[in-house]
Amino acid sequence: MKMGEANIVPLARQALPILRELEPRARGGRYLFQLLQTRDRSMSDNKISAARRRLGYSSEEQTRRGFRSMARTLLNEQELPPDVIEPQLPCA
Repeated sequence: MKMGEANIVPLARQALPILRELEPRARGGRYLFQLLQTRDRSMSDNKISAARRRLGYSSEEQTRRGFRSMARTLLNEQELPPDVIEPQLPCA
């Protein structure tokens, strides 16, 4: 969801074989990045923040919004149009 509306973005055909390879990790659940306790819920922002900390980034060094901004800048530098970039990125 983005701004209360479904955010449907078509996948590149190259992504499908990768997702099929990762599918066993979903353990039959709905999400690839799911909670360990239940297969019916995706990872929360807190879990993602904890993963970022385990990678060695403090919240002062890199934030979720910072990762988003960095991705947007890199994609913009490749001269992709903003209307292609924005739907691919999570809400900040």
